[in-house]
Amino acid sequence: MDAPLRIGWWNTGLAPKKGSAKRKLRRTAPLEVASEVVRHLEQYGVGLVAVGEVTEPVLKTLCSETGYEIAADPSMDTEAGIGLLFDRARVAAAFVRNADASLRNRDVTRALEFELAVSNELPGITMIVAHWPSRMVSEAAKTRVSLGSGLQVIVTNRIDLSDEFVIVCGDFNDEPFDTSLTAGLYGTRDRRLAERQLRALYNPFWRLLGERKSFEAPPPHNGAGTCFWRSETETHWHTFDQFLFSSAFLRGRGWLLVEGATEVWDRPPLSTDEGQIHPEFDHYPVVVGIRASASESNHE
Repeated sequence: MDAPLRIGWWNTGLAPKKGSAKRKLRRTAPLEVASEVVRHLEQYGVGLVAVGEVTEPVLKTLCSETGYEIAADPSMDTEAGIGLLFDRARVAAAFVRNADASLRNRDVTRALEFELAVSNELPGITMIVAHWPSRMVSEAAKTRVSLGSGLQVIVTNRIDLSDEFVIVCGDFNDEPFDTSLTAGLYGTRDRRLAERQLRALYNPFWRLLGERKSFEAPPPHNGAGTCFWRSETETHWHTFDQFLFSSAFLRGRGWLLVEGATEVWDRPPLSTDEGQIHPEFDHYPVVVGIRASASESNHE
């Protein structure tokens, strides 16, 4: 496997929970634009896309004009949920469990666990996809810290069971430097520390904080994060959408993180000609890459 296996996450905004602040503030994002985004991601070579704020019918529509298949909780929340779209020619994905059932809030699942497999020669990967409570919700900051701590226990248990390759991704509604992701989930910007500490998770999205293009670089571009909030006064942009990787991805045995493939997918039709995000959406997809280490590739 020479080319990286690209994996994406996108909070589509297609099915926000009824009564949520997001649902009150804006219209439901257009499904036809979202479907076009998913087609572009497939053409870009993204083998698996985790999507948030979707329902089962939305998932089916998103992949109807692609080669993607669906992996989701059979009892997916009726109002909001998480699912995977995957290219079976590149990776197989299966739903495993609700990763933090004790922190489930009514019909909104905060994290789902999936199992990924590429070939018999390569180790399996545990992928946990999370969507934590919005900053628009009162007391949500405390909840996100609890969710981070609870999710770290789950990650540690997977690693202790010799399932070393764990990916955590989603919309955390917190920045890489916030307590929920650092003290709670043990996310770090420090590769060497992450490599040496089994419970640490390396977060490459520290490198994508702020403006991604220099001021003088064309074309026009106004993205300084992954999520756009027009009502903010300190900054309109936040880096809420992230991937974190267990230490095994940094050690060169089995799977390797391809850090250069980490990006915010700010392209048409989500990015307008003026460099703004499409007015009906508030999140860009994010994409990362992994590949088989050289020793594993030689066995394929």
